Amino acid sequence: MLPIGVLAAVAALVLVPAGSSVPQLRACTVSDLHGAGQLQGATGSMLGPIVFRNVSSLTCSLGGRPHVSIFTRSGHALRTREEALTLKGIGYRRITALRSGQRAWLYLQWSEWCGSWPRGAYVRKLTARVSLTTDRSVKAGLESGRPRCDVHTGSRLGVSPFGAPR
Repeated sequence: MLPIGVLAAVAALVLVPAGSSVPQLRACTVSDLHGAGQLQGATGSMLGPIVFRNVSSLTCSLGGRPHVSIFTRSGHALRTREEALTLKGIGYRRITALRSGQRAWLYLQWSEWCGSWPRGAYVRKLTARVSLTTDRSVKAGLESGRPRCDVHTGSRLGVSPFGAPR
């Protein structure tokens, strides 16, 4: 004979109406996430994370790998071609939701920037617009040096999924 708790759980599953779904986490919003990042030189490219912290009191969904655009502080888009970047070599595990107070790392690798750069500026303050797969977007301050320009085939921006240390 099955215990009453198991019977109740089975009955609850059987009695769920067709077409109903299990409640999902709400999508993270701009007021949930505060982030800042810094890219540093790595073999001619700039590499580093934007670290986001959930400042709300609720867990929220980050979704899958976001899309990232880089802008100057005056709002001018710096054109890049986005590529997938894995978390394998970084030693992080992928996460799709963020609890209150928890942090998520989004790694970027920017290369082949052949566009303009302020004269004499080694580090530039930029803005990253991160478009989540949950149809939300957030912005984060981003400091970066200039990626080296070796070939004029267009700038590339590697974007990882959200991750956390193992």
